[in-house]
Amino acid sequence: PTHCLPYSSVCNLEEDCDDGSDERNCSNNFRCASGHVTLVPISAKCDGVPNCADFSDECHEDCPAGDRFILGDPVLRTTACVIGCLSILLNLFNIYRIAKELSITKWFRSALTKELIIFIAVGDFLMGCYLATITFIELL
Repeated sequence: PTHCLPYSSVCNLEEDCDDGSDERNCSNNFRCASGHVTLVPISAKCDGVPNCADFSDECHEDCPAGDRFILGDPVLRTTACVIGCLSILLNLFNIYRIAKELSITKWFRSALTKELIIFIAVGDFLMGCYLATITFIELL
């Protein structure tokens, strides 16, 4: 059966119909790309503040290239930069230190533990590189 909705319930960023048809083809909202249906006001698209869990409102092809921010908030950008740079420096130091200890280790179990620590440090180092890279790219 067809149900009539008041005009105020159409394009109001709330899905009143089970199939979401009351929010389709509206010029005042944007549907996030993720499987979880989230509607955000069109004014929040490309504004530097992520409203969608998948960041599709900030990294959408409609956004000008200069407006595609992942880290729009300056505090978040600064924090990511500091964490990324610290991760790079401290993990390089840790990899060097553990590799030096590994070269003189005689016991298999001890060597295996040190190798695992090095693998974890390499992963953390790469994550630091990623954080630092996206921070510096967004500054350009």
